[in-house]
Amino acid sequence: MLKKFIPLSFIFILLISCSVSEKDFLEYEVKNELSKVQSALEKGANPNAKLDDGSTALMLAIQSGYDEMAKVLIEGNADANAKRINGESPLYLAAQYSDSSVVNLLLQKKADIDARNQDGLSAFDIAALLGRTSILKSFLDAGANINAKSIEDMTPLMLSLAYGMDTSAQYLMSNGADINAVSSTGFTPLMYACFHGLQNIATQLIEKGASVNQESEMNKTAFHLAAASGNLELVKMLMQYSPDINAKDNDGVSPLLVACEFGHTDIARYLIEKAVLVNQQADDGFTPLMHAVQGESSDLFYLLLEKGANVNVKTKNGLTALMIAIDANKIDFASVLLKKGANINEVNEEGKTALKLAEELKNQQLISLLKSAGAK
Repeated sequence: MLKKFIPLSFIFILLISCSVSEKDFLEYEVKNELSKVQSALEKGANPNAKLDDGSTALMLAIQSGYDEMAKVLIEGNADANAKRINGESPLYLAAQYSDSSVVNLLLQKKADIDARNQDGLSAFDIAALLGRTSILKSFLDAGANINAKSIEDMTPLMLSLAYGMDTSAQYLMSNGADINAVSSTGFTPLMYACFHGLQNIATQLIEKGASVNQESEMNKTAFHLAAASGNLELVKMLMQYSPDINAKDNDGVSPLLVACEFGHTDIARYLIEKAVLVNQQADDGFTPLMHAVQGESSDLFYLLLEKGANVNVKTKNGLTALMIAIDANKIDFASVLLKKGANINEVNEEGKTALKLAEELKNQQLISLLKSAGAK
C-alpha cells in the first residue's frame, strides 16, 4: 500500500485553527522530526490536537508511513480512538499503512477493533480487502469477529474476494470464516471468487460445501460470474458440479451472453460445444452475436457466425446486428453480416434503417457499402 505523504504547504493551511504550540507540534510530526516530538511530549505538548478534518498527529504519522513516530505518539498518550470526520481512526489507518507492530501497540492501548468509518468499514475489513494477512492475524488474536458484516452485509472474506485478494481469503478460510455467508445483494464468497477467476479458492469453497447453483438477488449464479472472469479452466471446474449452464438472471442474461459481452471467445466456444443455444436472447433482445459486434474480438464474431448465429434477430427496440455494427463504425463486421444475409432495409423502433444510421454518423465508407448492397 502506497504511503500518503502530507505536503507541508497543505498542512500549514490546515493548521490555521490550531494554537501556536499545536501548530509546531503537528509540523514536527509531518517532518518526521522524532527528537523534537519526543521533546515536545516531555514538555507537555498535546498529542491530540486536531486539524479541521479531525486528523491528529498520530493519524498523519501512520498515513505517512512514519511507524517509529507513530509508536512515540502512542506511548505519549495519543488517543488511539480519535476519529476523523469521515470516521477513520488510527487503527483503521494502521491497517492500511503500518506494520503489525503499530497495530499491536494500538490494540494494547485499547483501540476499538470494531470501530467503522462512515462507509461502514472496519480496520479488519480494510486489512482483508488489501490482503494484509499479518494484520489480520493481529486482529484475530485480539478477538476480532471474523464474520462481522459491513457494507452490504459483506464479511471480511467477501471483501477480500471482491478485491481479488486470494492470500487474505485463504487465510480467513483457514481460520473459520463462514463460506456460506450471503451479502444483502445475495452474493456469496464463491460468487466473488468466480468473478475474479480465483479457481483454487473456488474449488476449496465448493469442497467445503458452497453451492454452485445458489442465486443472487438478481438471480446470477457462480457460473455467470465465472463466464465473466475469462478463466476457462474455472468454468470447466464448475461443470463438474452440474451447474445450470443455461440459467438466466433477472435480465434474462445467460452465461453464454455474459461470456460474449466480455469478449471471452474460448468460454463461448466451450459453452456452445456443451449444447448451449447460440441464438438465445436476453430480455432486451440482445444476442451473443450482438455482443460480439459491439466488442473487440473478431474471433468471437466469426465463431458465432460459424456456429449458426442468426444475423436478423432484433432487439426489443428493433436493432439488428447490422445496425449495431453501423453504430459502432465497424465496416468489416457490417460487410460480413451483409454477406451472411442481413436484412439491409430493416427498421428499428424509430423507423430508421441501417443506411439512415450511417448517414447520421456521416460515415461515407459505411454509406457506400450499404448503398452498393441495395440499401434504400
